[in-house]
Amino acid sequence: MVKLIDIAKVMFSLVLFVSTARAQSIFNVTKDGAKANGPNINVALTSTWKKACASARLSNVLIPKRIFSLSPVTLEGPCKATIEVQVQGTLRALSGTGKTTEDGD
Repeated sequence: MVKLIDIAKVMFSLVLFVSTARAQSIFNVTKDGAKANGPNINVALTSTWKKACASARLSNVLIPKRIFSLSPVTLEGPCKATIEVQVQGTLRALSGTGKTTEDGD
């Protein structure tokens, strides 16, 4: 009897995990105009962030497997739900786009 209860708990946990994983919205920066090996993606990233921020569901901002240029950008909230930023590609910092000190501030 104990084994059946343990198996039932495990099955319930797996179903809950799968349901939770599917309830996430994915926002890809390329759908908002980000171009690989092109000009910086600040406008596309900011637009993608705003869409994810407005979503009431867990969101994932995706930067896919490519090389993208980026200058300093501020992504602001508060947002309606948690946002995860997933960088699969490479972000190349643009030189001379901002004033920083040696410690990065």
